[in-house]
Amino acid sequence: MEGSMARKISKPNKQISVSAIVLGLLLTACTQAQPPVAAEQGAIHIPVQHAEPIHMQQAVYHCTGSASLLAHIGLETTQVRYINAGAISLVVLPVDGQTQVFSNVIAASGAKYVAGEFVWWTKGSTAFFSSALLNNAGTLTCQETKPDTTHP
Repeated sequence: MEGSMARKISKPNKQISVSAIVLGLLLTACTQAQPPVAAEQGAIHIPVQHAEPIHMQQAVYHCTGSASLLAHIGLETTQVRYINAGAISLVVLPVDGQTQVFSNVIAASGAKYVAGEFVWWTKGSTAFFSSALLNNAGTLTCQETKPDTTHP
């Protein structure tokens, strides 16, 4: 009886070891399959599949509203850069003195971008800036003040 019990105990351990090895190999394969994101001297390079054309658009907005939210973007006037490549849609704007990259997320209307706690939501020539952590701060309303400059 002791011998059969010992076999039952060792068999699951063998399965766990084999499972752990297979899992490790799968994770290694998945990690190696992803192209690296390179960072060089303050720049981020993201590989885009199928050589999608990259469209960049700059806009300047004049923002009004909560003083606590205005403090996050620095000034009442802020410059924003939109970057689109296929299914990738990003917006770059300064927040707390740092360059923040916002990623597009699903929205009922307009284009909604999120970076950490902050939300940048555009509808036509109007944008709204808010913080998920500062619910009582409300929302900044930002109006585009300068014609778009499009770069292919």
